Amino acid sequence: MDPEVFKFIAQAVISLCGALLAAILAAHIAMKKFRKEKWWQRKSEIYSELINELHELKYPKERFF
Repeated sequence: MDPEVFKFIAQAVISLCGALLAAILAAHIAMKKFRKEKWWQRKSEIYSELINELHELKYPKERFF
């Protein structure tokens, strides 16, 4: 076979590997950011529920009147 064909195939494989590596890295970063944002959202919900429950403990008779 012609050496130019091997050179072309090698460049295609290198480009494919680079693109695959970039896609995996981008997906990893996106998932890391998503998990971090979901953690803060869940933390906010828990704090809100806790504050509401503490308010109900402090003023329990108000909800009956």
